[in-house]
Amino acid sequence: KPSGQFGLNSRKSFTFEGWFLAGKLKVPAFLVGTRPKAGKGWGIGLNGDWSGEKPGVIFFGYETGEEPIYAIANKGPVADSKSHHFAAVWDHDQDDDAGQMRLYLDGVLVADKVLPHASLSNKQLNPLSVGAEGNPSGLALDELRYSQEALAPPEFLSRSDAGRKMIKVGSNKRDRWMIKENWVGGEVPKGEQKVIIGAGITAEVEHERPPKFKGSLILENKAKVILWDEKAHSVIPLKSAKLEMHKDSEFRICSGQAAVFGLVELHADAQIWGGNLTRGHGMERKFSKPITGSGKLIINGVKKNNFIFEAKNTFEGGFAARPTTDHDFFTVTVRKSGNLGKGDVWIGKNCTLILEKGTGSVIENDKTLFLEVKGVKKPPQIRLNSDETVAAFVVNGRNMGPGPFSSTTHPEYIGGYGNLKLSRSK
Repeated sequence: KPSGQFGLNSRKSFTFEGWFLAGKLKVPAFLVGTRPKAGKGWGIGLNGDWSGEKPGVIFFGYETGEEPIYAIANKGPVADSKSHHFAAVWDHDQDDDAGQMRLYLDGVLVADKVLPHASLSNKQLNPLSVGAEGNPSGLALDELRYSQEALAPPEFLSRSDAGRKMIKVGSNKRDRWMIKENWVGGEVPKGEQKVIIGAGITAEVEHERPPKFKGSLILENKAKVILWDEKAHSVIPLKSAKLEMHKDSEFRICSGQAAVFGLVELHADAQIWGGNLTRGHGMERKFSKPITGSGKLIINGVKKNNFIFEAKNTFEGGFAARPTTDHDFFTVTVRKSGNLGKGDVWIGKNCTLILEKGTGSVIENDKTLFLEVKGVKKPPQIRLNSDETVAAFVVNGRNMGPGPFSSTTHPEYIGGYGNLKLSRSK
């Protein structure tokens, strides 16, 4: 019989949380709650679509007996065969005569709904159910926890394999990384953990040196990491760990010391900055290990930055280098077996691309080299100390024709003793 312990009512708050993993969803899936089928009660579930191709959404619902009330996430994804943390929070005294349903996905608030006390039943009509008959295959639940209070994200369950995630910035200080309340679980990352910077969150490091961690550093969509001092370099993943960057994320090194990157994976277009208006000038930013993924790498240079690429990179979205201001001259240097990925290459104004002696296939033979020199007073922009072959050479939007190109034929754009050749017309 129902014990009443798990009811959603006007007398007590609760938090139900855990992890789930779901594959393609063609039908809704019930995770946990007191309303798996019919009658009054609450439930947490996942919605997909008939094709099973959409990423799905998570919801937290309550059935009043008349019509259901839902807090439905407007972002995800959830049906991606990856492990996600969920938390359904019922705050019974959010207002004098109403409570609030809050739904969190991976520590981020994704939906909420106010429920008037008058619409609630203080009697639990159905027992607590985990899963339901008819749930789709490929759905798994793990490590569920019920708490008799409305918890905040730093109090949620955490585990080392899920990583330590920053989900808020409770201070404007530049040492946000070292504020334990900003992290799920209330602890600053260290040890074997991977580290996740939540979507839209800016993590800054300046005066304190963060503890070292051996896992990857993952920047979700529009997340930023800003390193203001050499002490902050301890968060740059090295050895087998990766810097993983998602859509429109940014990694900025503003310290006055040289920095070396390890493995980088671009899940979407992302940016790496060599400094800012006053910091990082004249510093090297070296990429000594491969950059992989489907995204585009956008480099933002400051005065006298030198971005060095030494590894065979396979990222597919293209490469772009641009100055942070119209007065910042910087260089991109390719040496040894380095290249600039598998896509087109765009060199913005005030950037000089240097291909050192002994390089080859820095740019794919079937890709275009774009050059912008409008308003620039400091040629050349391409220094060829090795021959290079591309599909097309475009300057300020104009295709320069069949080539070849060199410091002899186009000294206003090209320096060095190598030749730029065309493989074919594009």
